[in-house]
Amino acid sequence: MRRAFDFFHREIAQVHAAALVLGAAGLISRLVGIIRNRLLFAEFGAGRELDIYYAAFQIPDFMAAVFLLGAASAAILPVFQEYL
Repeated sequence: MRRAFDFFHREIAQVHAAALVLGAAGLISRLVGIIRNRLLFAEFGAGRELDIYYAAFQIPDFMAAVFLLGAASAAILPVFQEYL
């Protein structure tokens, strides 16, 4: 556990290494989302409750995506400009 904690708190000097970490985190996030959706479908089935959950999940999911993309753009674009 400590090694994983240290991995995410170390400074990454190369852009390609940072991109690899971001890509891997995105892939893991998508896989966990698929597992979450499968578990929800197994528990509730295709019905009203699951539709309500998905509808209620859309707004927070959209807001998180907007803020994360904005933060990532603000952090990554200056680094890319240095390399150009």
